[in-house]
Amino acid sequence: MRVTDDAGDSFGYQMKRLNNPKNPFDSIAKSDNLGQLSKSAADSKIMLVDGQGTVAEWQARGIPEELLQVHRGEHPVKSEKGRGILFVLRLDDGTIVIPPGAKVDPRGVL
Repeated sequence: MRVTDDAGDSFGYQMKRLNNPKNPFDSIAKSDNLGQLSKSAADSKIMLVDGQGTVAEWQARGIPEELLQVHRGEHPVKSEKGRGILFVLRLDDGTIVIPPGAKVDPRGVL
């Protein structure tokens, strides 16, 4: 999905629902998921992830840090196609945005 705001900036979204995978990071960072989004012509490329568990659980597993490495193009395995992709992880008790503070919606809200 692609949305353009009043200033002409475009936001490309890909949605992913996780159904309790053993390794949520691997499920999110599959090459086909990142590759499809990386080809988008949108100014901001955003992967929305609906996952299970709490923010604290995902932080304890290091998933936000790994996705930040992907975003920066610094992950040792998954960075080839993920550079610049913003991640929004919608969990049972809250949301994690990677990188923190990124604008992921043309209206400026989640």
